[in-house]
Amino acid sequence: MSSGPWCWCCSRWTPCPLYNSNAFAILGLRALYLVLAGTVGTLRYLHYGLAGVLAFAGLKMVLEPWLHVLPMTSVLIIVTLITGAAWASQRARRWEARAAAASRPGAPVEREA
Repeated sequence: MSSGPWCWCCSRWTPCPLYNSNAFAILGLRALYLVLAGTVGTLRYLHYGLAGVLAFAGLKMVLEPWLHVLPMTSVLIIVTLITGAAWASQRARRWEARAAAASRPGAPVEREA
């Protein structure tokens, strides 16, 4: 559920800030969706990275009474998981492109030293 109705019920302000905050939130989410929709096809391992982020968030909530994780540490872990998934996706795509080029007849064979 959105926080918009709650803001309308609890606010004594003029409606202008409420309209603006909700409009900008919707526009930001739409832009983020368009970016993700365009790149999700090329990032085949992104779902593994997002699963790692969700697992981290769950573990952090469960272990909170015994273990305190600093906010900057959380950000670094999340960025590392998403960046690792993107890097693995790009590496796999390059490897497949090289394998497809090598399987063509008459293609030069690359040899590693």
